[in-house]
Amino acid sequence: MDWTKQNTQLHLFIMTPKDKQAAFLIFLNKIKPLRLAIALIFPLMSSCISHGLPEPVSGYVLSDSRLTKVFIPDTVALLKNEASTQALENSKLGSQYLFGFIPLTSTYFEHGKQQLIDEVVIDLLAKDGFRVAEVQKRDLTKLKSSIPLQGIVEVKIDSLRANAWDLLLTRKLSVSAELIVNFYNQHSADALRPSFSEKVEISEYSILPQAQGPRISAFVEKTLKNKLEPLLQQIRKRPKLRHQSLQEPGKFLAVDMPRAEFDISEINGKIIADSYGFKTWPGYSQGQLLRMIQRGVHQGIPSDTKSASFAGSRGPYPDVDMKILKTNVNRLELNQRESKLSLELNWNLVSNNRTTPISGKCTSSSYLDKNLDGGWVFALEKAAANISNTMFSRISAPETVCEKRR
Repeated sequence: MDWTKQNTQLHLFIMTPKDKQAAFLIFLNKIKPLRLAIALIFPLMSSCISHGLPEPVSGYVLSDSRLTKVFIPDTVALLKNEASTQALENSKLGSQYLFGFIPLTSTYFEHGKQQLIDEVVIDLLAKDGFRVAEVQKRDLTKLKSSIPLQGIVEVKIDSLRANAWDLLLTRKLSVSAELIVNFYNQHSADALRPSFSEKVEISEYSILPQAQGPRISAFVEKTLKNKLEPLLQQIRKRPKLRHQSLQEPGKFLAVDMPRAEFDISEINGKIIADSYGFKTWPGYSQGQLLRMIQRGVHQGIPSDTKSASFAGSRGPYPDVDMKILKTNVNRLELNQRESKLSLELNWNLVSNNRTTPISGKCTSSSYLDKNLDGGWVFALEKAAANISNTMFSRISAPETVCEKRR
């Protein structure tokens, strides 16, 4: 019999609490490098490994059959702030945690959090029967003098985060946010100072199976809509803002919601959606693709042109003092082998003063940037921006050809 071994076992058995504490500290010391590795490596991984989430886009458009000279939807102005460098640097949405506590990857929206909020607000207002004029603050005064407004609203982000924790067979998703909703009144002394503000605090969670990127994105969108919808419905109860025309009509440009001369292939909508890297994200609808084109067209208009994009419905625009840019999609092709997108638009620039409209046709091509999540979305917007930039400037954008006629 090995008495040495037996004595050792006996000694361990009769260890005092103080001895046990010392032994435990020795054990922690031995695994300290492992703990440091976990503490340092995984947070670094989460900052290096980032996933762009699929981005919601408002595709709702009021049916043309409902638009008559009797029924014209009221217009709400949505103030859009210039994206700052700081806002782009703080675009991280949250983290995905392995085993419930190890930060493995971070998530973000490629267009930024503010674009997500704006699309949510546009969708809610459009479905409530409004036409939404997305306008920069610097152009608000000119917009107010060009068209009657039901209201002016702005939604700012103080904070917005969404995290996901892996559980056994499910995932816990959480969304927390602090938003400021500002309502403006053009009768106040300072038109750019809100007449009423409300703070919206959000703290929601859900436990879902297989809640990867698309489900995180959908949960964030649904949570924001549930919290913002009751507040935005107050616009309907407010008196319409008084319309005061200036002495220079026709100086403001309205970018109308595009039309399609054909049914855009569902395959194209799916290819564009798949560029976020998630096959389970449903393909974008035709309305959503047209909204992307509208965003691109508006981006390409020179900054010194007072303008707004009007989402939620198309014309008519009776009794307004502005020019209207109407576009029709003739062709949208995606060549995956060459990573090339081709877009052809017919366009008309009309005015309410019965001058002869200016019209034309433009074709533009852009290429997929594989470094961007949602690269095909950016390619589509870039092609549309190249077209409008070429239309309003004397310099042709790359791979863009325009024919102008009266």
